[in-house]
Amino acid sequence: SELKRKVAEAGFRVTRITSFATFLLPFMMLSRFVSRFSKSAYDPQHELVLPRWLDWLFEKVMKLELGLIRVGLSLPLGGSLLLIAHKIDDT
Repeated sequence: SELKRKVAEAGFRVTRITSFATFLLPFMMLSRFVSRFSKSAYDPQHELVLPRWLDWLFEKVMKLELGLIRVGLSLPLGGSLLLIAHKIDDT
């Protein structure tokens, strides 16, 4: 990926790369799709205002993904990308 290449060019060794917010990606896409046809002005904060029950549910989904990532599963796609790298010691 482009990010992986840029990190390597900056002198880092990538040790882990995975997507996250995988299970929420369909909801994110739906929200963006709906906002395209909205008559009101774009408000990036709008996506952050959720009913309590939905916020609770999404939090549980994210905790599930965190558990999967912690045990070593790499998720192929998602709303965000996590990259862990270490500086290569040139000494």
